[in-house]
Amino acid sequence: MLLHRALSYLAATTVLLALASPPQDVVARSADAASRTTVAADRVVTAAPSGDHTARGTKVMRAGSSSSELAGTWGVYQGPADMAWSAYDKASKSRKRELQWFIDQPRAGWMGAWIPDREIAARTRKYIELSQHGDPEALVQMTIFRMDPWYTASQTQVPTKKQVRSYKRWIRRSARAIGDTPTALMLQPDATFLRTVPNFKKSAGLIRFAAKRYGALPNTRVYLETGGWDWPAPGQGGVDEAVRLLAAMGMRHADGVVTNTTHYNRTEWDVRRIADIVRAFEARGTTGLKGIVNTSSNGNGFEFGRYDGPDPDHARVCRKPGQRGMCVTLGIPPTTDVAHPAWGLDEETRALAEQYVDAYMWVGRPWLKRQNSPFMMRRTRHLVASSPFRGM
Repeated sequence: MLLHRALSYLAATTVLLALASPPQDVVARSADAASRTTVAADRVVTAAPSGDHTARGTKVMRAGSSSSELAGTWGVYQGPADMAWSAYDKASKSRKRELQWFIDQPRAGWMGAWIPDREIAARTRKYIELSQHGDPEALVQMTIFRMDPWYTASQTQVPTKKQVRSYKRWIRRSARAIGDTPTALMLQPDATFLRTVPNFKKSAGLIRFAAKRYGALPNTRVYLETGGWDWPAPGQGGVDEAVRLLAAMGMRHADGVVTNTTHYNRTEWDVRRIADIVRAFEARGTTGLKGIVNTSSNGNGFEFGRYDGPDPDHARVCRKPGQRGMCVTLGIPPTTDVAHPAWGLDEETRALAEQYVDAYMWVGRPWLKRQNSPFMMRRTRHLVASSPFRGM
């Protein structure tokens, strides 16, 4: 069901903050209040209250009395680490108007092995600065994708001693740079690949090391990645297999799970998967867990392994709202108001989401080629135009 995908090296950047995508030898499976506006570096910048407004103050809806630990003001990163922002910043006025709703949404920046150990601390601090815009209370979203080797390489290669030392050094420096910053941290997209590594104990132990380091930070909530409803699918062990992997990765140090990072599952499916995982851990004595569903890519959700085109990692884009068939478009905008009727979820899903889900976030990157690199303007325009949630 699962198809491998190759990621390409990005050219080394002269911009300190440029967070590129993973190297080529890896194969992809990645309240009714006004928005606060401040001025920094001679540019008007904004922060988006979760589930209430977009970054530039366009009202979405009343967030209500959200119980999510992530409720509050969310920072919106604006800088060269985001290929979408860089393209938007250089676009014409008419193109900017076309993309405004999209670019205003908080998106979780990816950081991984392509950032050298010696640079990760500085780049993390700069990423935080360009996300918070002077507000130390604004939530920062980031995705840690540091395992090396990973994907196809990890199926035949065990991390060397040198790679293990580098991984731990990178994680320590990253965690120190985050410090007491309010952070939602997604740890290791496509972690289901652990099922195929030659030394499960060693590879899972590295992710557990990271979960423990980040989990010890005072204001960071750690969400371990666990594929999604279709990965591991019921035929691959389903929830039981997901729980086995998550336990090995250090769920006791984390705050919950994040699903659907690189797939297109309908939100309903992954809300159910999160609920089942949380209940399974509760039965094992681990309580208080919640989940995040990546909704960047599932506005017209379908099963990754059943995609009817040549490359599910670069699935065709929907051309209009409500289009039938297997095509990708932007889903529910980032919010902690997970049970709001506007999302069109059935009553059972809304009840489960209210109990078990902290937020819907845009962690995946369908606007990039093969969800990796480079940014694709035409593709993004279609993603925006076809989203049933555009303008919300």
